[in-house]
Amino acid sequence: ENISQNDKAEIYFKRAASLAPFHLEILNKYANILAKNGSPAGAKNIYEKIISENPRYESAWSNLGFIELQLNGNTNVAEKCYDTALKLNHTYEPAVLNKAGLMIYQKRFTEAMIFLQSYLKQNPESKKAREILKQLKQLH
Repeated sequence: ENISQNDKAEIYFKRAASLAPFHLEILNKYANILAKNGSPAGAKNIYEKIISENPRYESAWSNLGFIELQLNGNTNVAEKCYDTALKLNHTYEPAVLNKAGLMIYQKRFTEAMIFLQSYLKQNPESKKAREILKQLKQLH
């Protein structure tokens, strides 16, 4: 039987999530795999469950924002999710990158550059943020 690594991971995390339904890290990983495997609605439900269990789970907030954008094109909800993740942890890089990506998607280029520069002052080792900023500067 020819099963992809992502499909194997989905089976594994689905089983793990059923055995440990309140283990939020397992649920988060399961939702990430669902999103990767083309089931964003299922991922969204799990991120919402995680947030209802622990409203301070920044990873679930950031991931929910990404899924909202992917599923519904809802930029306002996506940005609110990213902002919530960043209020919980202002150095949480996935939320920083997602928010910068959203600003770029909305053609808010100057705002994205300022946002990334501010992040890089606190986190100069961030290769991803530095690369996005470099690309932005080349475009503008």
